[in-house]
Amino acid sequence: PCVHPVGIANASDPPCAQAAHPPFFPQHASLCIAKCQNGFSPSIANLTCDAGRLYPATFKCLPKPCILSSYNFSVNCSEPGDLFFHGTICTPKCAQGYAADVQALHC
Repeated sequence: PCVHPVGIANASDPPCAQAAHPPFFPQHASLCIAKCQNGFSPSIANLTCDAGRLYPATFKCLPKPCILSSYNFSVNCSEPGDLFFHGTICTPKCAQGYAADVQALHC
């Protein structure tokens, strides 16, 4: 059988979810469905267990982009568009007569 991959920053615990059908992880020929913590997405969807080894051996948990279209104000961001990525800072711009309760939005 295979073992869960280790040392993956921002991965769920455990980092592998069960597939919907057998064989179930960690059995031979099973799938490790890659799982990350909230706010992160796996770099690959799944890993395959074959003869006690995972292929590929590991995955990364990448930050999900933030979506601006769900806000009710305009913003001035360092990145154009409706998505902004991890580390981006945006300044909210409210309609005339309204004031933002924060100076910046951090993704």
